[in-house]
Amino acid sequence: MDNLGAIAAQVEELAAEAAKDPRAKARYEDFSVWSDILGFLPDNVKGFIKYNLGLGKDLSELDLNEKTLNYLDYLAFGGGAADPNRIEYEDYGPEFYSKISRDPINLIINDQKKRFNRDVTREDILANPEQYTYYDSTLKRQATIKEAMEMYPGAFDPKGLGIGAFTDPATITGTFLGGADIVRDENGNVIIQDRYDFNELEDTPEKVEGVRKQFRKTPLGEKPFYEATRRFPAFNPLGQPYDINVNLGTEEDYIKRQGLTYGGKPLMKLKY
Repeated sequence: MDNLGAIAAQVEELAAEAAKDPRAKARYEDFSVWSDILGFLPDNVKGFIKYNLGLGKDLSELDLNEKTLNYLDYLAFGGGAADPNRIEYEDYGPEFYSKISRDPINLIINDQKKRFNRDVTREDILANPEQYTYYDSTLKRQATIKEAMEMYPGAFDPKGLGIGAFTDPATITGTFLGGADIVRDENGNVIIQDRYDFNELEDTPEKVEGVRKQFRKTPLGEKPFYEATRRFPAFNPLGQPYDINVNLGTEEDYIKRQGLTYGGKPLMKLKY
């Protein structure tokens, strides 16, 4: 009993220490299926599952893993984001585009054959990038390969995600959020805002059907698993976009968090 009493006292002491951080306190007191039951899954996997099952309720800081929240702290408070009002793909590291690249060159090769019965090679396209175009789902217009090279550095040297897709905080956060806004409310709270959707599915029904036709006729390329995963939502009738609003607290809260160890473990681990 003495041992149990000592453990209970330690948990109570650690909980009181963590209560100094409003975010940790809220996560300790709240119940979320996404963090309390499915917390073993990285947030990029959870986000993808949530979208494809059509579970449209928004996600907040109460639903995310500590790893993701700590990385968002770094982006918003620790100088990780170059723009204090916006997280861009470049902020996830110099090789991020090469990790997530879907390499539109395969789409162009297929399109040239279909429309003009013209056989072109990857070497042809890269040697004349201003002459070839593809539909850019972010810009929602035709873009040249030259434009893409400038907008997405590294995208034409795909490296693949590897195990880092499920372990590396930058890759997890980048493949979950991507670009996101950093806003501040009237109380000084820093909030990360994003809409989880797939750009190519937010267009008119005609354009969406065009994307599907293009996908059907285009090989999966050098990264078949990743490409198949990215294409799946285009054919899934259950897919439902949702908003992400992650309140990181104030800069003062962040500074306090850096000094709180919670006994060497995240407070969420003390819930059970």
